[in-house]
Amino acid sequence: MIVSKNELVRRSVRNMGNVDHRIAVFGKKIIAAAYDEGICAQITEGHRSYRRQAELYGQGRSWYRWDGRNYGSRGSIVTHARPGQSIHNYGLAIDFCLVDKSGQQAIWRVDESWRRVASISKDLGFTWGGNWRTFKDYPHLEWTHGMTWKDLASGRGPFDYPGFLIRRGSRGRRVKQVQLELGTAADGIFGPLTEKAAVTFQQKNNIQVDGIIGPQTWNKFYN
Repeated sequence: MIVSKNELVRRSVRNMGNVDHRIAVFGKKIIAAAYDEGICAQITEGHRSYRRQAELYGQGRSWYRWDGRNYGSRGSIVTHARPGQSIHNYGLAIDFCLVDKSGQQAIWRVDESWRRVASISKDLGFTWGGNWRTFKDYPHLEWTHGMTWKDLASGRGPFDYPGFLIRRGSRGRRVKQVQLELGTAADGIFGPLTEKAAVTFQQKNNIQVDGIIGPQTWNKFYN
């Protein structure tokens, strides 16, 4: 029996746990889009507690003490992130794997299908751990738009208004983030096409029409 799209989405929602609700929406979109292309995948983990992070960090290390307990254990090292240093701890990261057509067997082989799921995810604004230069983490996807765990620990987040206007001539990761929300080519350069898309978005949402991304337009993206 072939596993259904709804079942893979259901499992993914369960496994994501208490991720940011917008990440949960993206996660469901990834699994559904992959299924529509004949690829069976599911999210295996989302939000991660500090204790769970300590367990993972301790794996492959003979001694790692956190919160009064030794978490060192046998095995291979799977992460260099201590508790509080993983994007999972802030609900902005998910891990995935492929499954066979029955949905019963996980597949961890990084092949063309795996890379296609990663590509779908990147189109939604995720960074894929398989593209990291060192310590490649092929199941890992995170939605931070350049923010680090230190930024997140300070209370800032990628969904928060950055504090400056984004307009024609602007460049960088925040422009790319805006372009993803507007559905335009995400090249990180705010040109006339992005401005036109911003105007259309503002008109549809009955907010000030100026083609500039200020607090009102930004907050409309995510609230």
